[in-house]
Order: sequence, then C-alpha cells, then structure tokens
Amino acid sequence: MSPDNTLADRGLVGKVAVVTGASRGIGKQTGIELGRRGATVVLASRSDTPRDRVPGTIGETAEAVEAAGGRAVPVRVDLADAGDVERFVAGTLSGVGGVDILVNNAAFTGRPLFLPQAEMTRSQWELQFAVNVHAPWSLIKGFAPSMAERGGGLVVNVTSGSAHPVDPAADDQWSQGAGYGDDQSNRHNSQK
Repeated sequence: MSPDNTLADRGLVGKVAVVTGASRGIGKQTGIELGRRGATVVLASRSDTPRDRVPGTIGETAEAVEAAGGRAVPVRVDLADAGDVERFVAGTLSGVGGVDILVNNAAFTGRPLFLPQAEMTRSQWELQFAVNVHAPWSLIKGFAPSMAERGGGLVVNVTSGSAHPVDPAADDQWSQGAGYGDDQSNRHNSQK
C-alpha cells in the first residue's frame, strides 16, 4: 500500500464487512481499519446510546469509520435474541446486497461469566451460549450463501480470555470459556 493511501490502494473497495461488538475495543478498531481500506462496514452492537460505565456506541464507531474514509452502516442488534439475529442477517443482506467479510467479535463478558458454577442460574449459562456460541454460528450460516455467491468470503472469530486456562484452585472464577472452562469447572467441582 502506498503512503498516500488513495482509494485505489485500499484493497477492500466494493467489499462489505460485518463486525459484531463494534462499539468499542477490538470491534471498533477492526471496523475503522476495514473502512479505511475501502470496505462498507456494517457495525453491529447493542450499544447505540452512551452508558455511564461502558464507553462507546456504534454511532461513535460509524463516525470514526467515515472519518477514516469508509462507509459505515450502524445497526443495533441483540445477539442473545435469535429472532433479532435472523432479522439482522436479512436486513443486512437486503440493505447492502451481500457480505464478503464477517468478524464475530461480540462476546458476553458480564459478571455471571465469573460466578462459581453452583451460583450461576440456567438463564445466565444460556445467555453466554446465545451470544458466544449460537450467534456466531447463526451469522456464519446466514451470511455464507452470500459469500459463496460473491466468489468467497472471510470469517474471523475473535476470542480472548477463553483461550487461557482457568486456575482450577480458584473457587471464585470457574469459567472463562464455554468448553475449557466448563471442563475445568466440572473436574474441579467433582474433586471437592
């Protein structure tokens, strides 16, 4: 890429990218960079209004994408709601015509994630799976046909803490990921 970063140098002109969890952090920066490189970026997040304890909104990210020279399409979506995910896929496909890149970045990272298994409710457990497992699967399934029609696509699934082992001796932090954390928790709890 040349130093002047002209539109022709950006490589993603004409491509459409979807980024979940786009109101802050990795999702926000990924959206900005994809836009800077010429993609139309569909920014998905629940955060469409400012909150006291959590910085960032998809509107703020959209402004940053456009300031970087890209086109942004901010969409509020609750990835814990399967119906909302289906509407998001359908609306995205009809609104932008297809998808080339999907970045599954959103994650449930709320306090219940770190509760001891004995204190966690079934609804808290299911919420983690809805956002961290089922939503990415549903988005891949929903956008894959569009990617195939457009000659191929790219799916990036972002993870962080779930890749690190949980200290089996820590009673207050039983899980940092759907698979490894649960396995460690069950092993730890069965040894008590």
